[in-house]
Amino acid sequence: MVKMPWKTHLEEEPKLQPFVEEICQLAKGFQVTKLKNFLKQYM
Repeated sequence: MVKMPWKTHLEEEPKLQPFVEEICQLAKGFQVTKLKNFLKQYM
């Protein structure tokens, strides 16, 4: 399993939890295209 130190930091911010969960879910599934599309919304 890949450790994501930033995940712990972001999880400390309750308002960011849905964002962190979505990124982690997409990353675990290696869904690169979906991950890129999701992140584009925030750029």
